[in-house]
Amino acid sequence: MYRALGQPFENKGSLGYQTSHESLASLGGSSSTAELDKARIGTIFASSFGSLESDLEISDSLAPGKPDSISPILFSYSVANAGVGQICILNGFTGFGTMLTAGDPLEYSSILLSTGKADVIFCGAIDEYNEDLDTAIKSCGILQENISEGAAVLILSADAEKSYCRLTKFSSDSLSAYPYIHRIDKNDSAKVLSEIFSVYEEPEVILPQCNGSYFDEVEKSVLEEKFKTAELIDAKKYFGETLGGGYMLNVSLGAAFIKSGRCKSLLATGIDAHGNFLTAFLDSE
Repeated sequence: MYRALGQPFENKGSLGYQTSHESLASLGGSSSTAELDKARIGTIFASSFGSLESDLEISDSLAPGKPDSISPILFSYSVANAGVGQICILNGFTGFGTMLTAGDPLEYSSILLSTGKADVIFCGAIDEYNEDLDTAIKSCGILQENISEGAAVLILSADAEKSYCRLTKFSSDSLSAYPYIHRIDKNDSAKVLSEIFSVYEEPEVILPQCNGSYFDEVEKSVLEEKFKTAELIDAKKYFGETLGGGYMLNVSLGAAFIKSGRCKSLLATGIDAHGNFLTAFLDSE
């Protein structure tokens, strides 16, 4: 995939642009935003590990004391907002745009929409695969499942007539540590999750963060105690563990479920690299 100027995307930028392009195509292509003020189209993304491939290439050049050998293009790719910038440039979007270091992009996007700062927001998450990161995480002895890469983008609007599902509630609460590399107390975690889920009504479907780690047992036990009839689907059996992309992949899959009529209400969960447990409730009404 190439930019208009002929320069190749780095991998994270390619993932972001491709998913944004496909999201736009699902609405009918660029004509669907032609009548919108491009200054009111936002691009809010999150990434737990950023441009890790580019960062490591730069550090490999710095380690032997050869800073002059660093490519200016490579350096630009290491900037967290680079992928968002590429999306904005190619589509002409000039509204609010940022790449969050972990965190919930839905929360920030919802604030912008509810306060009238934007009309439409391309909201997503990206994390690229890196072999060194894979090795480092697995060396902690907690997560041994396949680590993959992923990107997901939703187009959010405050105009209900243009939407096929609603984001009715969302939350971001600290677990005290990132459970994929630290073993955190199960009882303490269960208390946090119980409080989080207490504000939600019974959904038809739940897409949990489950990925084969010890934390699955904690989450599922609390979910099954709180929600008696909801169907639990472990989406990561199909996606793999996409780290910072996992939450938004669950949310995007949930939106697709509702659009297709698979269910009318859904709860999606995930965890970012700061140890925040993220949740989003979607429905069709």
